[in-house]
Amino acid sequence: MAVDTERWRRIESIYHAALEREPEQRSKFIAEACAGDEGLCHEIESLLAQASKTAGPLDAPAWDALGTLLGDAKESPLARGTQLGSYIIESLLGAGGMGMVYEAQDAKLHRRVAIKALPEGISAPKQAIERLWREARAASALNHPNIATIHAIEEYEGRLLSLWSCWKAKASSSL
Repeated sequence: MAVDTERWRRIESIYHAALEREPEQRSKFIAEACAGDEGLCHEIESLLAQASKTAGPLDAPAWDALGTLLGDAKESPLARGTQLGSYIIESLLGAGGMGMVYEAQDAKLHRRVAIKALPEGISAPKQAIERLWREARAASALNHPNIATIHAIEEYEGRLLSLWSCWKAKASSSL
């Protein structure tokens, strides 16, 4: 059911006014404010019921779950100049639930790459590895100038790395 702007303003106004009252006074206030409009009463009571529910897992930002997903993995960014196989780390581009992404120089092919490294010590390595492979397969099926190209997935000292075209280098070379 579509709610027009004026009705929504009325719902919002009554809802906020009801929140300012003690819980035992709200029902009486809502009944008076809605002046017999049962639909309006029901909508406001429904909103108030949602507001009083205990927070669930979907009520928190996704990054709050990172500690659970990563277990006790505590990882510091790799320092500039660190070498992973033939790749020399230049800078950290970003970090998240799937690990850290670095800008690196491919010493063999003399090109810039982005390296996504799974964090060490993750609590669900099998799922993380499967997810990295799914991401790589999906990206390799795409071909567009605004989508990074995946070059390979490699293992270095027991750590899985996915190697991508480096957007930063791509963008600066096209200027």
